Amino acid sequence: MKSRIERTGGNIVNRIYEKVVSVLQFVDHGKGASHFQKGREYQNLDQHVRAISHLNKAIEVDPKYVSAYVLRGISYLRLDKFDQAIGDFSDALSWEKNEEVAYFNRALAYTKIGETELAIEDYGEALRLNPNYVSARANRAVLWMKIGKARAAASDFNKAIRDLPDYPNLYFGRGTAWFELGNLADAIEDFDCCISLEPEHARAYCYRARIRTVTGDLLAAQADFSVAEELGYEGIGLYQFRGDLHRRMGNETLAESDLRQALLLDEQESGTTYAFLALLYAAKDRSEEFYEALTMALDQGYRIWEASFLHDPALDNFRGMQRFRELMKTYRDGEGTS
Repeated sequence: MKSRIERTGGNIVNRIYEKVVSVLQFVDHGKGASHFQKGREYQNLDQHVRAISHLNKAIEVDPKYVSAYVLRGISYLRLDKFDQAIGDFSDALSWEKNEEVAYFNRALAYTKIGETELAIEDYGEALRLNPNYVSARANRAVLWMKIGKARAAASDFNKAIRDLPDYPNLYFGRGTAWFELGNLADAIEDFDCCISLEPEHARAYCYRARIRTVTGDLLAAQADFSVAEELGYEGIGLYQFRGDLHRRMGNETLAESDLRQALLLDEQESGTTYAFLALLYAAKDRSEEFYEALTMALDQGYRIWEASFLHDPALDNFRGMQRFRELMKTYRDGEGTS
């Protein structure tokens, strides 16, 4: 069973189709205006090919028709034609540099093609023009998290929550930022708020379980993971975090099974999963497997010297600590010269 938030679009970045027609500026564009109106009507009916056809004609009549470029860009965005969408939003901005909606929607398109830094810049421009643009601030916060800037994300989430205090995903996002910053009490509080507002928010249960695992509240963590799974959550976090819980509870087979499943779901960004596997192998003194997993974690960018990894009890009696220290120094020195 999916939560209402998941059914209607999941996290904030994926809610890419904002109602923007009301803020577009309508001026006299002659015959192009009738084509624009038709394009708008078809877009509202999700008939985007027809919408684009009419917007093409509006732009042919008036090549500086900013609103037509923006509206056509949105239709391209909805059709997953991101390069064309970016082209239209850029054209609109070449004629009108203060078009906040064009910046916002171009940021959405940049996000979809993996141009995170460009998307952050465009959200910044939208916010410069309209500091109360909550969607732009919330989306930027998500992207700050994606590039590891949790403090900037927390700041944006704080401001977004002040303007939109009843939206569960804002609390979820800020909770993940607090967790990354080591502020576990505030993270728990935000996940509690998220669940209070959206009782079927499966990811919030999963991430709250993660914090409870770290703080040693293992039975409560186990209960939260069960709820997340019952709600249909099958993301990498479930297997990654629950695998670490099984490890801490001494269930080696279940731990390795969950962590291997996490790798199957996402091997490209798996530093944390490999780190958990390394700790699992350290506890069993499986040295070669430990170093193999640890090397993979480091290659994926996992910064063991800034995480709780170094203080994990699994390393207390591990017999390969000298080699571990040498490996850690190699990666830290390499990072410092890169």
